[in-house]
Amino acid sequence: MKILYGVCNLGLGHATRSLPLIKALIARGDEVYILSTGNALALLKKELGSSVKAYIDYPGYPPMERGYGKKTFYFLLLGDLTRTGKMILQERIYTSKLAKQYYIDMTITDGRYGVFTLMKPSIIITHQLHFASMLFEKLAEKGTELANSLHFTHFTRIVVPDFASLEYSVSGKLSHNVRLIPISKIRYIGISSSYEKIDIEQDIDYLFVISGFIVDEKKTFISKLLSQAKELKGKKVFLLGNPSGGEKEELAGNITVYPYISGEDRITFMNRAKMIVGRAGYTTLMDLAELEKKALIVPTPGMSEQEYLARYHKSKGTLYSVSQDEINLARDVEVAQSFSGIKPLHKTAVSVKNFLRIVDSIKQNAAR
Repeated sequence: MKILYGVCNLGLGHATRSLPLIKALIARGDEVYILSTGNALALLKKELGSSVKAYIDYPGYPPMERGYGKKTFYFLLLGDLTRTGKMILQERIYTSKLAKQYYIDMTITDGRYGVFTLMKPSIIITHQLHFASMLFEKLAEKGTELANSLHFTHFTRIVVPDFASLEYSVSGKLSHNVRLIPISKIRYIGISSSYEKIDIEQDIDYLFVISGFIVDEKKTFISKLLSQAKELKGKKVFLLGNPSGGEKEELAGNITVYPYISGEDRITFMNRAKMIVGRAGYTTLMDLAELEKKALIVPTPGMSEQEYLARYHKSKGTLYSVSQDEINLARDVEVAQSFSGIKPLHKTAVSVKNFLRIVDSIKQNAAR
């Protein structure tokens, strides 16, 4: 098939969790056209190269174009609904043109709500069937699920990269207990990670994986970690996740900083780590589950989803978390060692097969 695959550039998580799915489609002979922008598009180009038929650079929504304040994310997001809605409509019109230009058979989108056409079957990938919020929690959950249900009306299937069983769920209530979204449309495939567990010596004592799209918070986080990491014993490596970054740096305190490393190197570094320190983004959690790694997670201030996921896994005893303001590496990494890590029901290889079965099922139904 000819597939148009849209990828949100809100951080790099949407791109990295889509990588194994895109690779599987290409490996079996499907022609994939990718629509994205910014660092997400840069990453996909580096990882997939010429195996993709075409890369289409198309602007993202308002949250992707400017960082939001740490305590006002969802308020500003709601305030941008009118502008976002207009951009989704424009994206939808543009997608229809692309579908005709490239004779697209199916659209798949991770986080881009306008990447679909009513003339062809479509899939949307999301773990957020409703959002988590500390303010007006129940109202926020119902309101965001209602908004999502209206968007999801246009899609043939809603694919959730998580487990259907709450016992094994990585996202918790974010992708469960829905009331307004038709259950018949939802398919849980399990975790989707661009990493794989390999047998290698664990010679990195602390691996700091930096992610996120709010620039000021990212800088603050990196600065605080670099300052405190000097006091830790052993080898320390920082991965900044910046595809347009420069060369690696060697710093005092046995610290090595890499602005960006390739997918193969990233897999090796993650497997070499004894302890990982990073954000509480959902894709990061799936990566930790895939590699069965222990970690200290620090949610981005004001990001309600990350704050919820941090609380959720801390309460389950899987991953220890601490706020950015209160982090004390020497103390917190010791506590993190006592947590179990996330034990997935199955890993990405099985999830990819589940995903391909869904794609094939939609294709067969469309052919009838």
